[in-house]
Amino acid sequence: SGWLILVFGREYTMVNKAELRGYSEEPFFKTDKDYDQGRIIAWAGDVERQAQLFWSLAEALGERIDYLLKVELDVNEKASQWRRIFGNILLSDLKVAIKSHDELFFHDSGFQICLRKPDSGEYFAYDEHGIFWIYSNDECFIKILKESGLSERETQLICDSSHWHIRPNNAEYRLEQFIQTLIKFSQYNECEDTG
Repeated sequence: SGWLILVFGREYTMVNKAELRGYSEEPFFKTDKDYDQGRIIAWAGDVERQAQLFWSLAEALGERIDYLLKVELDVNEKASQWRRIFGNILLSDLKVAIKSHDELFFHDSGFQICLRKPDSGEYFAYDEHGIFWIYSNDECFIKILKESGLSERETQLICDSSHWHIRPNNAEYRLEQFIQTLIKFSQYNECEDTG
C-alpha cells in the first residue's frame, strides 16, 4: 500500500523513500570492502520488504535499543544542517511509536534513523533512500538478510546516480508528530542541531 501522487496529471504509486526511473533492483546486500570494521549495505526493495527487514534487524539488537534520529533541516552548498534526537527505548515501545506513524516512517525521505545494541555498539542505519547500512561482523545479520530474501551481489545503489526524494503531504508536521511520540516512549532522550 504505497502513496498515490499526482505528477503532471499522471498518477504514480509511491512505494519508496527515493525513486529513480528504471531502478528495479531485486533485493540484495553487499559487503563494503572499503570499510575495515565490517559494514553491509542492503536494499530490500519495496516498502513492505523494507518494513519487514527493519523489524527483523531491530529484533536482533535486543529489547533495549539506543537510537539516533537525524532530521535534515536545511541543505545548502556548504553543508547540510541536521537535527539529531538520540536516546534509549525499549523495542516494544519503539514498535508502538513507529507503527502509529508507519505511513510516514517508511515513506518519508526527510530523515535517517540508527538503532544500536547498547552493550556491543553494533548498529544499523535506515537512511533517507530506504537503504540499510549494517555495522557489524556478526553473522546473524547476514542470516537475517538471506532469510528476508536478499541475495548477495555487487550492484549499484539507488543513490549512486541522480534520483528523486519523496516526501508525503504535510511531511514536516507529521515528522514532528512522530518525533514527539518517539520522545514520549523513550527511556531518555536529548536533542541537538548541527550545522
